[in-house]
Amino acid sequence: MSDYINDLLRDLSNVIEKKYFYIKEILRLTQKQKRLIRLEKINALLKQIQLKEEYIKLIDVLDMEFNNKEYELCKKLGLQHLDEISEEKYPKLKTINIIKDNIINTLRKIKIIDDENIVDMTENIHEVKNKIKDIRQSKKISNAYTSYKHQVTSIFFDRKK
Repeated sequence: MSDYINDLLRDLSNVIEKKYFYIKEILRLTQKQKRLIRLEKINALLKQIQLKEEYIKLIDVLDMEFNNKEYELCKKLGLQHLDEISEEKYPKLKTINIIKDNIINTLRKIKIIDDENIVDMTENIHEVKNKIKDIRQSKKISNAYTSYKHQVTSIFFDRKK
């Protein structure tokens, strides 16, 4: 039974390491998004967002796998949660907990950068809205002038009625 538990812990460790890798990739993409927003490269930004969504889907699958393995391990040990298992008895659990902490810290960094990106994008949207408003205003003025220009007759031509 101890070998089975060690195998489950190894599987949990492998799953959480993959998750951590994907989360670090999401952090990298989020940092890249920040640069793309400032450079106003919308198409490249959309590609980065799509890549992030793909990583998130992969993480969702890993989370389900982790939860299933965790449930199986806890069931075998007669416990409710992974935190109840002794790290001294199962040293692999210490690695899992360290990676969990790293994931949480990385997610916090991602959240901070994402919040900044949202602010930057909101500012860009307001700038674009103002530019569109100015263009519409100019167009109205131009149309009003053009219609007035066609109504005025030249004083140099006689028009017979």
